[in-house]
Amino acid sequence: MDRPLFVYGTLRPDRAPPALAAVTRSLRRLEPARVRGRLYDLGDHPGAVLDERAGWIEGELVALGPASPPLAWFDAYEGYEPDRGSGPKPDDLGRSLFRREQTVATAASGRLVSCWVYVCVRPPAGARRIADGIWRPGVV
Repeated sequence: MDRPLFVYGTLRPDRAPPALAAVTRSLRRLEPARVRGRLYDLGDHPGAVLDERAGWIEGELVALGPASPPLAWFDAYEGYEPDRGSGPKPDDLGRSLFRREQTVATAASGRLVSCWVYVCVRPPAGARRIADGIWRPGVV
């Protein structure tokens, strides 16, 4: 993987559900970071919408480690199929919730880092916005 992954939900090593714990432990933690956007509570996971005019989404920059699955595994976990292009086709609207995009995160050190992030394909209708941009599992 040529660039780190910005994680803000179930892929964060300290917030992963038990079924993902081994995968997230295999990630190399780089540093806390944040990106501009809006974060939504989608039940058992959050969803991000990038927006330069919005607040911050808090998360972490990670890199794949030697024991990590390939980036394609993370794409499959998020329901993203890169061969389909940048977004779902009209007949695929119900199929994919997320896609992987390149963005720039502001790391805790203050440096700007080009990274991948999984974002919602479309704004989540009826989902509650997480105003402080920090997803906390099990908190409603």
